[in-house]
Amino acid sequence: MTTNIDRAAEVIAQAMGEIACGYPSLMPEVAQALADAGLLTPAPQIIRTVEELEALDRGAVLMGAPWHGIFTTHTISADDLPAVVVATGEQVRAARKALEEA
Repeated sequence: MTTNIDRAAEVIAQAMGEIACGYPSLMPEVAQALADAGLLTPAPQIIRTVEELEALDRGAVLMGAPWHGIFTTHTISADDLPAVVVATGEQVRAARKALEEA
């Protein structure tokens, strides 16, 4: 499976052209640094079981499959699975903070 980090490394290498040819091992490191800085969108995380749901950060926002409703980890139930994480708890907290500071 190709990850967002793999795709970012490919895009960086293409953008840098001949320069990248001299430093092929640097591209994945640059892509990982971008991911670590929160500058890459994470790959979709599918939640299929109650155990996976319980392991999520309680601040996460999800979209459930049956009705495509938007849920928090507090309002989603097993009947709404599978679901995909729309925003991680960290992203939700950062968005909330940005709104408070606006």
